[in-house]
Amino acid sequence: MHRHVGQFGIGLNIEHRVTEEVLRENTLYPLAQALGRLALSTNYTPTVRWKICLQCVIEDIEKHGTSYIHRRNLLPAITHCSLHATPLHVKCPSCLEPITIHKLSNFEKCRNFFPKTPPTFRSSHHMFAIFVSDLLSYNDKPFISKAVDHRVFEKLVATLYNGDYSQAYYNIIIDANKALGARIRSNRLEGISLNACSILAFLAYQTSEAYLDAMTNVGERSPRGFLMSSRSTKT
Repeated sequence: MHRHVGQFGIGLNIEHRVTEEVLRENTLYPLAQALGRLALSTNYTPTVRWKICLQCVIEDIEKHGTSYIHRRNLLPAITHCSLHATPLHVKCPSCLEPITIHKLSNFEKCRNFFPKTPPTFRSSHHMFAIFVSDLLSYNDKPFISKAVDHRVFEKLVATLYNGDYSQAYYNIIIDANKALGARIRSNRLEGISLNACSILAFLAYQTSEAYLDAMTNVGERSPRGFLMSSRSTKT
């Protein structure tokens, strides 16, 4: 087994007989690794409020003969397609059935009545979708949650609040919700959910490259404090 799967990923593999390939390619596990959200309470396979990009559905049917649910759209805060920059839908605009219970085979008919929606390339919602989509390709050592929380908070304080910690502490969650129209329900800045951490990390770094570069550089200077050591992951 790949040495970077991590202890919680291994537990998931054993308990549910999930292969590493399935874990990495079909769930939110890589995103959780990159953001230090490896906890038993993290839901790697959300089963509610599935969303679709209408253009993706059309292209999937034309290319593969069927549509499917893209994991990059599963995070609650994602509202736009990372490829087409168009709004995602929780209900089929043709038959109004929730995507979670919509039969994939029925999209063959429904797609003929999909409305045309103009893209909003480079909008904050589009860039956030790209940020999450890119981190889903992460395949390296998992970061520790406290390290991510600390680094992201420090970056937000520096870039959005001019170093004013008191202002940042009381306004980060409010401002994050306003920025993406999301709903971070926690008032705590530590141990936050995968969804909330994705939002804050994006607001802090904007791109996956900038985020991973910052975390990797910190990890190299202080590996015990910022990266899970090799003894904390099983092989």
